[in-house]
Amino acid sequence: MKTHQDIHSGKHPYHCDVCGKAFSLERYLKTHLRRHRGEFPCLCVVCNKSFIQKGDLKRHLRIHSGDRPYLCSVCNKSFIQKGGLKRHQRIHSGELPYTCYMCGKAFSDQSVWKRHQLMHVQEHPYSCDVCGKSFNRKSFLEMHVMSHVKTDQHIHSRGRPFPCDMYGKSFSMNSELKVREHLRSGELSYLCLACNASFSTPSNLKAHHCLRHSTI
Repeated sequence: MKTHQDIHSGKHPYHCDVCGKAFSLERYLKTHLRRHRGEFPCLCVVCNKSFIQKGDLKRHLRIHSGDRPYLCSVCNKSFIQKGGLKRHQRIHSGELPYTCYMCGKAFSDQSVWKRHQLMHVQEHPYSCDVCGKSFNRKSFLEMHVMSHVKTDQHIHSRGRPFPCDMYGKSFSMNSELKVREHLRSGELSYLCLACNASFSTPSNLKAHHCLRHSTI
């Protein structure tokens, strides 16, 4: 009973020595520390993807099993996660909990709201690792990267002259090699001083700070 009451007390006596984040329960801190240590003990036997908690693995397994236990009472559409159902129900209720602090426009989905905010601050957090050009939406970056892929395919259509030193695999496109190396390296060199979150580009860091730490 006392443990449950601690959750509602508003107190966070358990602090992470690595990043300073605080938690109401010791077990929450222990789970959090796994991320810093790179411990992902819960392994999916289908695709080998690993997770920190059993609950995360359980939700992931629904992707493979097709289990969608959360049902909308209005239209009977089903969802893998409770959060997905909650977001969907806003379509029926008309609830718009996310409001733009610049223009007052309201949104039902947090991800859509975040993309909208970036339009106001003219941020372009998605950068091309090949040429450095940046975009305000991930989908625009993906389309742009394809232009490099098509160019490299034309130039190097007869072979795979770009070897990856880490994995011993070669690529026919220099841009593909660069993108693969960036994703695999996991380099996160830009640090947020407010919460210690790390990012691969300065524009990503700037966008994060605007959305997470700016004063509304």
